[in-house]
Amino acid sequence: MEEKFNIVDISLALLKKWRIILISMFLIAVIFYGHTKLFVAPVYRTNASLYVSNSKSDNSVFQESSEVSLNTLLTSQELLKTCIEILGTDRFYTRVKDVSKLNFSTGYLKSMVRMEQKNETNVLEVSVTAPDPRTAYILIETFLACATDEVEWIVSGGSIKTIDHATYSTTPSSKGATKKGIIGAIIGFIISAAIILLIEFTDSRIKSSSDLAQYGLYILAEVPSVPDEEETSKATA
Repeated sequence: MEEKFNIVDISLALLKKWRIILISMFLIAVIFYGHTKLFVAPVYRTNASLYVSNSKSDNSVFQESSEVSLNTLLTSQELLKTCIEILGTDRFYTRVKDVSKLNFSTGYLKSMVRMEQKNETNVLEVSVTAPDPRTAYILIETFLACATDEVEWIVSGGSIKTIDHATYSTTPSSKGATKKGIIGAIIGFIISAAIILLIEFTDSRIKSSSDLAQYGLYILAEVPSVPDEEETSKATA
């Protein structure tokens, strides 16, 4: 006879083993948290921002009295997407490596840089994550310096202006140990729950009289458990 299990059966099976589940969640969370704290190297992050324009004469970001048409803004936003592609090429990072004198491959330099458009504006946010603060600062400042010439050289009429320069910070970014601990607890729950349910629902042994009803069998009589004389004397003492 095929057994069918519903959410109530699953919940009851897990509740019976809640201690095991909690212990598993705690242990794996501690392992994830401890590994992140002790063995994951600290990283340093710094940020800068650029303003992308489709006209070298467009200084609206700096002059409040200037007016920019909607068409100009839309064109600049499309140019920004192009700039992200240009500033992500191997050619550009080869130049950044040559100028910065950093002893890393172009591929590794590229992996340390992240670019994204800010809130659908003409502003390009650049962040660098590096193993030490000096590398992070040199890389992002070199990036800013090379980006202007690179875009103006490739895109006719395009220009980039630096809005915010990077700051030199000696404080490492968060390793995310707490987040890793939470992920560990979730993984602990999933693993322990899966093992418990697998054992519970694949065990075909008869453990109680109620288990027989699942197979359409009924008990005609039961033999009671009779305590021996020694147990009876202890109970009445």
